[in-house]
Amino acid sequence: MVTGEDSKGRFVLPDGTQVWLNYDSRLYYPESFDGNLRSVRLEGEALFNVVRDASKPFRVRTSLMEVEVLGTVFDLKCYEHLDYAELVLVSGSVKATCAGQLPVTLCPDERLVAYRNSKKIDYQAVDANNYNKWMFETQKLDEMRLDAVFVNLEHRYNVEFDIADDVGLEARLTLSLRSEPLEEILDAIALVVPIRYESSGGTIFITRR
Repeated sequence: MVTGEDSKGRFVLPDGTQVWLNYDSRLYYPESFDGNLRSVRLEGEALFNVVRDASKPFRVRTSLMEVEVLGTVFDLKCYEHLDYAELVLVSGSVKATCAGQLPVTLCPDERLVAYRNSKKIDYQAVDANNYNKWMFETQKLDEMRLDAVFVNLEHRYNVEFDIADDVGLEARLTLSLRSEPLEEILDAIALVVPIRYESSGGTIFITRR
């Protein structure tokens, strides 16, 4: 399965598992899941809704992380141009293994980040809803803190935000996202929050105005 730089897609695997692929992503999988393991490989970002089968675990491999589940919903992001892989659990449980690290088991609303160069991992509690709504045609952000807004925009538009330390992130915004260009969204935010933005190589730099 392949998506382009300007397209997303929903697919169904041979076992009935649903997969939403974000922009510029690839998922490799067999014609049928034979044997005692369902194994796929991901380059990019995908949301998985895995059909439960206790006798045949579902495993996703990326260049930085391997994730194994029986049946659950999770978002996994690992683009080769990024220095990290990110796993966010929506429901159920997952076991993640990163190079040189012991396996980690996540609970819902937890996030695991594995860094490519330092080989370190970061583990934190989050609101998984900020990471798993990018596939919807319309997305409503209701009275959401600015830092959470940026997380949603990162995944919806497949960009990275670099936010200066002095930017106030406590402001709450209500936005309806459809198919607007990201610049239009940022211009609207800048009307009510004192920020400036500049784009370079897929990264949006946010500074205080």
